[in-house]
Amino acid sequence: MGELRPWHIAVMVLAVLVLGGSLYFQLTDETKILKIADRVTVVDVDTGDLFEAPFPSGRAVIYPAKSPVNGNMSIFPVEKDGEKWVIPSRFRDQVREYFKGKKETGKVTLDDGEVAVANAAPKSASIF
Repeated sequence: MGELRPWHIAVMVLAVLVLGGSLYFQLTDETKILKIADRVTVVDVDTGDLFEAPFPSGRAVIYPAKSPVNGNMSIFPVEKDGEKWVIPSRFRDQVREYFKGKKETGKVTLDDGEVAVANAAPKSASIF
């Protein structure tokens, strides 16, 4: 049981080589570098105003966020889909909840999340 046979040594050397090669390829493959966003495009669903806001450092972002226009908690993320701006599907339930009990749905079509934006290009704002 205490003998070290030549094939034991070969297996250990092979394992060290495979581990070393794997680490080398994982750490040097530049195509797998993850680029984290530092800004997000958001919309005020009441007014249709587009904003581009930097993410805060050291804390999470929670939606809805406070609007710099009217002070309401009406800021949601938005993305461009072809020529139109839409609320991503994962946030549409929150938008529906925001408009629950209100007579109007602001600038958002609740079925598909399309937003009637007020400005063509997002304005820079510190929202978070």
